[in-house]
Amino acid sequence: LHEGLVLSDLQGNLLHWNRAGLNLCGFSDIEEALVPRPEHAQTLELSDATGRVLALEEWPLSRVLRGERVKDLELNLERKDLGLERTLSYSGAIVKDASDRPLAFLSMRDVTARRQAERELLESEKRFRGTLDSMMEGCQILGRDWRYLYLNEVAARHGKRQISELLGQSMLECYPGIEQTPVFASMQRAMEGGPPEQVENTFTYPDGTQAVFQLHIQAVKEGVFVLSLDVTERKAAEDQLHSMNLQLEHRVSERTAQLEAANKELEAFSYSVSHDLRTPLRAIDGFSSMLASKYAEQLPPEARRFLENIRRGTRRMGRLIDDLLQFSHVSRHTLRRKKLDTRVLVKGVVEELLQASEPPTAQVEIGELPPSWGDRGLLRLVWMNLIANAVKYSRKRETPKICIGARANATFFISDNGTGFDMRYADKLFGVFQRLHRAEEFEGTGVGLAIVERIIHRHGGTIWADARLDEGATFYFQLPPESREASN
Repeated sequence: LHEGLVLSDLQGNLLHWNRAGLNLCGFSDIEEALVPRPEHAQTLELSDATGRVLALEEWPLSRVLRGERVKDLELNLERKDLGLERTLSYSGAIVKDASDRPLAFLSMRDVTARRQAERELLESEKRFRGTLDSMMEGCQILGRDWRYLYLNEVAARHGKRQISELLGQSMLECYPGIEQTPVFASMQRAMEGGPPEQVENTFTYPDGTQAVFQLHIQAVKEGVFVLSLDVTERKAAEDQLHSMNLQLEHRVSERTAQLEAANKELEAFSYSVSHDLRTPLRAIDGFSSMLASKYAEQLPPEARRFLENIRRGTRRMGRLIDDLLQFSHVSRHTLRRKKLDTRVLVKGVVEELLQASEPPTAQVEIGELPPSWGDRGLLRLVWMNLIANAVKYSRKRETPKICIGARANATFFISDNGTGFDMRYADKLFGVFQRLHRAEEFEGTGVGLAIVERIIHRHGGTIWADARLDEGATFYFQLPPESREASN
């Protein structure tokens, strides 16, 4: 047999050990084992689960000899001379042999591995419970009869109860009516072997107050495990944010309506500028022209100079009106994006500007220009304004020079060796009517760069400049690639 067996007469004299029994107690042969009991007591030591060493009269065989029936008594056996330690389960009783002679019978079974596994399992359970107890989430285990088998402090607090009030009690009795709720249905599905579920539950307490919990429900061997997270404050914040978003959308709608009204007013203003203001300007220019042609000889020099100033002012006012209308048109123009051959576009602009310019003609170098993606008409206006500025502000140089090219990431640039400007005033470059040079030096209305910036921004790009006073200027702009534009 695998179990150890020992037989003795009723006087306690050991009669027989089987091989398994000898091995369990560390004896090499039966002669060594069949020694008087005092010697056994000196060699063997038995102790209970608390570590208390048993006296000889408390040993299992001694108890059997007194007429007790021993069953599954677990004791720790130690052989200090051999360094042997193990846990044995003893069972024994008085039996009779074939000749009807009473004998003390004792069996022993090695349960060391099982006891070690039980101790490790107990330690693991303690660590597990310690982990659950210290969690910030509520943890509870419900048995199949809906009684609380475990819950941590957080779970009890979520239910506005004490652990002692709930542990061992039925959830159905602690929270009447819960069986009618969707969350109970989820727990019941889990109890019946369903998959884990994530649910959000608004829980109403007996006092009428409410809280919102995020629950994770899954089946365990004992019944069902519920992990709860209080999201009441988060839900309140989300509701507040939703309310604020609704208010914001309402305000945006109001502002959009106001903007549409303003745009209509701007269109009406543009129409008025285009028609009503041009009429008196044409009259002023026409009558001053007639005055100059018919009565120039009769006017003194100062009067002729005044007349020329009037005509120059009307022409400048006409150009300003044109620029303002163009600025307004850029904002309302519907973009028609397509892939453009930038080099062909720029060459056409340069040829047109150089043909119209007075000598000396600027030297224009056009480098490699990658394709661009955008509205052809508006981007042509960008190149026209930037190159025209480069021509204008470099014309006083003995050899005006303009370079046009591109850098990495499709960054286009136009540089000149003209008058440049002070970078301290660069923030004024793209403002309407902002000029960094006097009108007497260079003609212009101060609207061109504002138009350029608006076109670039409408395409989703950026524009900037770098310059040194009397050393020239370089304007850079970057447009988004085709993939990005296509998604807008």
